[in-house]
Amino acid sequence: GAVLFAQSLAHAALCKVTLITGPYSCLAPPLFYAIFGTCVQASVGTGGLVSLLTGEQLAGFGNLEQRTHAGAIFTLEVGLIIGAMGVFRLA
Repeated sequence: GAVLFAQSLAHAALCKVTLITGPYSCLAPPLFYAIFGTCVQASVGTGGLVSLLTGEQLAGFGNLEQRTHAGAIFTLEVGLIIGAMGVFRLA
């Protein structure tokens, strides 16, 4: 728990968004996967590489608040695409 919390703060810093979004990104995915997931051995959480790449894409946005909102929209879009791929059995 403590390591995951520290990692989530570091990953939020890599994304260049507000740090409070880090712990939230570690709470929601395991809850959703517990309900909808199919693999018992899967590990769901944040990743350093994904955080770094997301931060690079969000670097073009102006201030911290704009980057945080853009990151939330980006995350929602990716989730919808992956959800659609699961419904249509594309992956």
